Amino acid sequence: MTAHPRRTAVGLVQYRDFDGNRGSRFFIVAAGIGADAHLFYKLNPRVKGHLGMAAYYAMATQLWLTHPMENFGVDTEAGKKVVSQVLAVRICNFGGILRELAPGASLEREDLRLVLFCTRSRLAYLRYIIRGMAGARWRVGGIELVHGKKIACDTLPDTAPELRIFVEADGELLGTLPVEISVAPGAVSLLVP
Repeated sequence: MTAHPRRTAVGLVQYRDFDGNRGSRFFIVAAGIGADAHLFYKLNPRVKGHLGMAAYYAMATQLWLTHPMENFGVDTEAGKKVVSQVLAVRICNFGGILRELAPGASLEREDLRLVLFCTRSRLAYLRYIIRGMAGARWRVGGIELVHGKKIACDTLPDTAPELRIFVEADGELLGTLPVEISVAPGAVSLLVP
């Protein structure tokens, strides 16, 4: 009852839905493009309902072993890169075993913490997840953390037309590339103790 309202930024993701139309959605926690969104594409809702988080971990392990980690382009304020995964994050601690997935992210900031996987190395993905689980701050080669207010992602010119790279926000599968992610400053009021 003693909490005070505070205006807080949220993320905005604009994407192509599965019917080919442009869609948009606000997000509070994170948006992802690539392997993490592919997890939500493959995850069976009934299995998730019965097994809870264990279903996520099992599917993530299966994808880590088998998913091709396809490259796509990302255009950030710092320049263009080729990546296999992008996370645009608004919170620092995800709780559970993931803990600190995006050090430096905060709802108190007016930007996004971007995790750019500039590699397709399964070992780099694994090292990054272990780093977060351990709460460590070591750098993982090929994975960059930067702050930004806007990014755009699209397929590379030589990408096969049938390849779909998925996008999700706050755990909900939304659609495919092309995607733009930005910040909507002061979009919501949160009650802060």
